[in-house]
Amino acid sequence: MADIILYMVDVDTGLTGADYDIIHELRNQQIVVIINKIDSGCGLEINNKLTEKYCELQVVEISALKELGINTLEDTIADKVFSGNVVASDDILISNVRHKNILHRVIRFLEDVLKGISTGVPLDIVSIDLRDAWEALGEITGSTVTEDIIDKIFTEFCIGK
Repeated sequence: MADIILYMVDVDTGLTGADYDIIHELRNQQIVVIINKIDSGCGLEINNKLTEKYCELQVVEISALKELGINTLEDTIADKVFSGNVVASDDILISNVRHKNILHRVIRFLEDVLKGISTGVPLDIVSIDLRDAWEALGEITGSTVTEDIIDKIFTEFCIGK
C-alpha cells in the first residue's frame, strides 16, 4: 500500500468509468486527484463531479504545461504529510536491480551461515560465507569494489577519455 497516491485525470479525456472505479477503490487511502490541463478548460466541471460523488476527496487542478496550480499541489501534499495523515510504511523498496541481486546473494550467504552453524561446520569455514555476505553488502555501500563494478564503470561512464 502506498503512503500517498497521486491520481491524475486529463481534462481532454475527462472522467472515464475506469477512473471512477479506481478512485472508488482508493477512496479510503491518502489520495489526491490531480486534474491536469486546466488551461484547456473543463477542470472545474470534473472537480465538481468528483467532489459531489466523494465529498472527502482532495482534488487539485493544475496545468503541468503552463505550471499553474503546482504550488497548490505541493502544499496539498505537504499538508497531508505534515498533518500526520500520511504515515510512512515499514516496507522496504529496492529500486536498483543490481542492489536487489546483491541482496539476494547476501540472503543466500547468510542462509549458508545459519545452516553451517546448525550442522556443526567449523566456525572458520562458516566465517567465509559471513565474509562473503559482508563484502556483498559493501558492493551496495561502496566499501567493497569488485572487478565487475570497475569494468561496468569504465564501459558505461566514459572515464578517462
